[in-house]
Amino acid sequence: MSGRSVRPGRGRPSTQDDQRLAEGRRTTAELVRQARRLFSTHGYHGTSTTQLVEATGLTRGALYHHFADKAALFAAVFEQVYGEIGDAVERAAARETDTWAQLVAGCDAFVVSGADASRARIAFVDGPGVLGPERWAAIDREHAEAGLESLLSSLQRDGLVRAAPLDALTQVLSGGMNAAVLWVAHATSSKRALAEARAAVRAVIEGLRVRA
Repeated sequence: MSGRSVRPGRGRPSTQDDQRLAEGRRTTAELVRQARRLFSTHGYHGTSTTQLVEATGLTRGALYHHFADKAALFAAVFEQVYGEIGDAVERAAARETDTWAQLVAGCDAFVVSGADASRARIAFVDGPGVLGPERWAAIDREHAEAGLESLLSSLQRDGLVRAAPLDALTQVLSGGMNAAVLWVAHATSSKRALAEARAAVRAVIEGLRVRA
């Protein structure tokens, strides 16, 4: 056994450090939760940093300690929202064993999940403008387009979807669903609009199908 003493701050973090990290994670989660509530209700531009600090009970300094600015906080909320949409698509597709049924179920889940009031304004109304088109498109591809392209590719290989450039086909179908969700978000009767959007997306998908 060495007679050397261990200097403070070396080795495993202390219990106090663990507590600070845990507290930081809780604060960040609360900021995202409250920001999501405000952004979905009032929109990005209708939500002030004053409202954010009042909702969380934090100081403005504490807010800026965790997020550089309001846009950075919005980006964290956006990632959470779009991740939920992607998860809904994956769950819906996973319940099906047939590739065609996976495409239909996944696209329907995207429209339903994306049109939800707690997500639509953040993901499709404010998201592109706040994040910028390139960043928004990159997140959309990660959570939605990539899986859609994979399914379309598989169906084309099996001769079940009409021949068309895969990249373009993915963009057209994905863009159409994004537009459908945005249309529902602005509709007077969201319930009716959602039913019509789901039916329209299904009709478009069925139009791609090659039948024996």
